[in-house]
Amino acid sequence: PPPRRWRRSSTPVFNYYRFAMTPSSRLLHICRRSASAAAAALWVLLFLSSQPRGAVASRDDDDRPNFIFILTEDMGFGDLACYGHPYAKTPNIDRLAAEGTSFVRFYVTGATCNPSRTGLMTSRHPASFPNYMDDFGLQNATTITDLLYAEGYSTGHMGKWHLGQENDPEQGTYSIEDIRIMSRSHNDPGGKDAVIFNSSIDFIEQHKDRPFYLNIWGHVAHSPVEPHPDLVREFCGVTVDRNDFGYWTQDKFADVDRLGGNVDDGMRHYLADLWGLDLQIGLLMDKLRELDLDKNTIVVFTSDHGAAPVMEDAQSLPTRMMGVMGGLRGAKHTFYEGGIRVPYIVRYPGHVPSGKVNHLSVISGFDLLPTIAT
Repeated sequence: PPPRRWRRSSTPVFNYYRFAMTPSSRLLHICRRSASAAAAALWVLLFLSSQPRGAVASRDDDDRPNFIFILTEDMGFGDLACYGHPYAKTPNIDRLAAEGTSFVRFYVTGATCNPSRTGLMTSRHPASFPNYMDDFGLQNATTITDLLYAEGYSTGHMGKWHLGQENDPEQGTYSIEDIRIMSRSHNDPGGKDAVIFNSSIDFIEQHKDRPFYLNIWGHVAHSPVEPHPDLVREFCGVTVDRNDFGYWTQDKFADVDRLGGNVDDGMRHYLADLWGLDLQIGLLMDKLRELDLDKNTIVVFTSDHGAAPVMEDAQSLPTRMMGVMGGLRGAKHTFYEGGIRVPYIVRYPGHVPSGKVNHLSVISGFDLLPTIAT
């Protein structure tokens, strides 16, 4: 177990540029140094049976798995029905969990967008880079896509970027052949990530005959939360019972009240935003089944960090920022659990246990690259 002083102490809120390691990072370091059973089990669980064997010409003689990495934005640990939200409707994400394994002790590598995405793509601690990555890029660090591209994979990235060269990354950056940076869809009945998922399905259809890796990095549930009215109507009957939520979420409700907002209205709109995302994941999985790729595609679903707090001066429609942390303290921008502990689901039929909730393994965004590369 970790030293008592780490289990009992609270991590203060402090500037990203000044931190060396978060308490969760220290714990992960201990796990690695001690070759913990939890960490070893994760590696074996996911990809031991799928080691690369070099580039080949076609799908016919290449049974290596595809990888789809779905990354949401500002989603709280308790925002999904399968993670305990009392009102959320996320049947397609819940199905991913039912057909795969949900992890409840997964930690991202930063409390804001760029540090988190940096750790996920490189397995390097954000503080190890000499210059801030959002301004200077990943500075020759090896990425997941570098490794897979070298092994013959097609590589793609759809949606939000936030990995440096923000405005217009060149095709081929970080060995990603197809980069399509897209902002949110406006007033789309399919949700604000509909255009991103449409492009993702297009990429899959184009590359179905050879192994591929695809980032699908959306904008749900970042502000502004402005879902199409058709999506909101799905939740018109939701009335928030504040007793359904924990102590720390009560502070968020109080902030909404203070700003003159309506908690019920904010919750309905927030849940509708998630509903739009869930619809798109359903369409994506339908396409994989149609192409007979679903059994040989590893789908990873997570968030870049915890839910955003209500911030009057820094958000559009702040009273709709109703993401919840499932009883955890903190939120985006903090290194409390609510800021860095997020949902994490892995689906890989026949390899990852289905319907399992993993309470034991303490894992991090750092683990994604070495696990895939194993």
